Amino acid sequence: MKILSYVELLDFIKKDILDIDFLIEQLVLHCRLYYGKHEPILLDHQYDEIENFVFKKDATNDFFKHPRSSWVNDSPFEKAKHNIPMVSLDNVHTFQEIEKFVNKFGVKEVMMEDKADGFSVELIYENGKLKQGISRGNGVEGEDLTRNVVKMKNVKLEVSPSIESLRGEIVLKQDDFEEVNKTRPDGKKYANKRNAIGIVRHLDGRNNEKLSILYYDIISDDNFKTEEEKMEAIRVKYGLETVNYTNVSIDKLEEFFKDYEENKRSILDYEIDGMVVKINDLEIQRKYDNGFDNPLTQKAWKFKSLEEETIVLDIIWQVGKGRRITPVAILQPVPIGGVTVSRATVHNVDKFNELKLFKGCRVIVGRRCDVTPYVEKNLDEE
Repeated sequence: MKILSYVELLDFIKKDILDIDFLIEQLVLHCRLYYGKHEPILLDHQYDEIENFVFKKDATNDFFKHPRSSWVNDSPFEKAKHNIPMVSLDNVHTFQEIEKFVNKFGVKEVMMEDKADGFSVELIYENGKLKQGISRGNGVEGEDLTRNVVKMKNVKLEVSPSIESLRGEIVLKQDDFEEVNKTRPDGKKYANKRNAIGIVRHLDGRNNEKLSILYYDIISDDNFKTEEEKMEAIRVKYGLETVNYTNVSIDKLEEFFKDYEENKRSILDYEIDGMVVKINDLEIQRKYDNGFDNPLTQKAWKFKSLEEETIVLDIIWQVGKGRRITPVAILQPVPIGGVTVSRATVHNVDKFNELKLFKGCRVIVGRRCDVTPYVEKNLDEE
């Protein structure tokens, strides 16, 4: 079956007779591109828009009973079960949604953590020794990635016997991303760090030593009372790197989020696509969450997208420092991360040739960790 683009999906939705089964099949195919090959052709918010449309039409469909990643059926790795499910978080996009969320619990502050845009994994320990590294998968069962996990940065093969498991996000930091792009066998370059993290599923483990795990949760015999105590134990007591975290008072929440989105996000050396908002008190968490469904005491607060789809109107060539010639794409103006973008660099002639740009082609333009927009992908490559 042909995988439809965003525009083609929108055109299909506008038809007089709506085929929900066909749209479900399209969602599955796009899940496989994203989670299986790490080569999506839909932006995150485009996928969410199509999925939300289908959900409103057929909320009881079996598709929505499983996490998106569970539709990848071509894994080279064995399956393995989590001792405790790795549940997913509900997404919110506005301060009003977060305000409604925190008001349920009558708290004065919440824990804010980076929502790293990577690959979720659980490290299971037995008697203080690493037994397995399992991807989140469908939350109950994932892929046994142990052979690759042991090569990654920020992984301990032996820890305190009190630790049952550590949960974190596999990320690719900027310097390591550049190294991965230099050594890709096919000579091509990954457009961004998120796509490059697909190397975690290389059966030969190639380049997995360049990946890092940043932790956000611990299951242990320690008598923690708050999320903050958990993170402090991971970072200080056990000497492992975590995602960034801090407690924020409710009256400063919106201000903190905006500052992170507009300023701090761009200077991190790994990708994040939002922040995780957690009720800090673990007693409250135990009261409201059952451990098997999406937790009521945690939300994923998403940032505005830093990449968008648009059309190339023209290609110009400019001479920069050192008389270096750089191709620049003139674009149909598009808002990206709060800024309207009408032109984007293509880095150099080699990148221009690789992208095969031409007037009228549809492209993905990004502003990831960079003030200057650049063309990431040509959706109409000939």
